[in-house]
Amino acid sequence: MDKIAPKKESLTCGLIATLISSAICLLVWVLCVRLSGLKIGWMAIPSGIAIGYSMRIFGKGNSVRFGYFAGCCALFLWLLGNYCTAAIIFSNLKGITILSLILKTNFSMIIILLKAIIGPIDFLTGSLSIAIAYYIGLKGITEDRLK
Repeated sequence: MDKIAPKKESLTCGLIATLISSAICLLVWVLCVRLSGLKIGWMAIPSGIAIGYSMRIFGKGNSVRFGYFAGCCALFLWLLGNYCTAAIIFSNLKGITILSLILKTNFSMIIILLKAIIGPIDFLTGSLSIAIAYYIGLKGITEDRLK
């Protein structure tokens, strides 16, 4: 009988995989918004699922910090996805390119764009995304480990 090697946790590997999956999810989110011209806030939920699973599979963690990092990545992806959505919609309204808008944007303009685009449903989908990423990132932890 072959012995199965115990899995070794790696926060670095989990973070790299989470950042890669976040970039892919953001790209899909931006493409959907760009092609449809609609604000698609629910894209945060499958993104949270992808982030949680990438942390769980590649991080192989047994501590709460894996869930924290997955939740933080989901939060930043939610903010960035909403910012990109606002930039796409605003650039379409003003008739300028998205790249020129992003290059000319300062921090106060980012806050204004986020305030304009984020509504109550977006807070709900963002909260669900963060909670899902946190929960799935923690899924490898046993009851004994939490005590």
